[in-house]
Amino acid sequence: MAVSKEPVILPRESTPKARLAVTLDSALVSELDDLVSKHRFANRSQAVEVAVAEKLERLAKTRLARECAKLDPREERALAEEGLAGLTQSAGGNRLDSTRCSFSATTCSTIARVQR
Repeated sequence: MAVSKEPVILPRESTPKARLAVTLDSALVSELDDLVSKHRFANRSQAVEVAVAEKLERLAKTRLARECAKLDPREERALAEEGLAGLTQSAGGNRLDSTRCSFSATTCSTIARVQR
């Protein structure tokens, strides 16, 4: 029997585990068993844990994109520049770049465009 060269995916960190009973379509269970037999995962539980963790991470990113899409970039920039005036004075006269202050709104706009 040939052993897969792909490493076994280990849990991200050791945390207390909770037992959970789930019902899955038999085709999914068969695919899980194939992955375990090919040594992609140590066992079914690990495969399910990794899948759920990845899905939750993707959902969190999607939520961030939805929330960012609600922002008005012009309004966010104006707020950043308004706060910049106070920062410039408190920085000992050093001029700050306003693009750094509006980074958050710009990033959110970019994320929202990519997600669409």
